[in-house]
Amino acid sequence: MTASAIEGIVGDMARSGHDHWMAALLEKSLVFLFQFSLIVLGLYILGNFQKFLDLSQNILLQTLIISSLLGGILSLYWMLYQILTWFMLKRVHIMKFIYCVLLLLFNSAVLVVFKFFVSWFQI
Repeated sequence: MTASAIEGIVGDMARSGHDHWMAALLEKSLVFLFQFSLIVLGLYILGNFQKFLDLSQNILLQTLIISSLLGGILSLYWMLYQILTWFMLKRVHIMKFIYCVLLLLFNSAVLVVFKFFVSWFQI
């Protein structure tokens, strides 16, 4: 994005008083990815106790890694977007920022732990 495009987005937000459509899309997609990751993580843990097939466990593991990677990238982007609106609009949404940081930490932790599992056990 160029500086003029960012200024246009921020100017639209300042005139309307609402968040830009991209902020709403990022927030909703992060909520979806967080819930999706929790469901897949739960299925993976349940599969260890219920003796799912190894192929099913591998699919769940790869799905969890991909969703955590995507969630981490989107939460980092949303965090940068929040910081940008702080400086340009002088509008602070501290709870959204804390939520974004927690999502980034969760996604990063899940990604690191399960990538370690994949490399350690050569799955």
